[in-house]
Amino acid sequence: MAHALERALRKLTRLDEDVRRLAQDVNALRDEPARFAAPDPSAVRSWLLADEPEQAVLDLVELGGWVSAVYLRYPDAAQ
Repeated sequence: MAHALERALRKLTRLDEDVRRLAQDVNALRDEPARFAAPDPSAVRSWLLADEPEQAVLDLVELGGWVSAVYLRYPDAAQ
């Protein structure tokens, strides 16, 4: 029984940490809503279709920012 209680307390501690982290994320999103606003579909480009190498580099930098800000937040995201 003591082992089960200890395990439950560890899980609650992790859950508390997760909730605190999510609350911080929500507060950060509230403070900068434009960063995560839906982009204008006509402005979204694929770096594969860029005519200029410089534009492809800029598109890849934006993609890297998106990966860091959105994709890697999922626990099962492949790095």
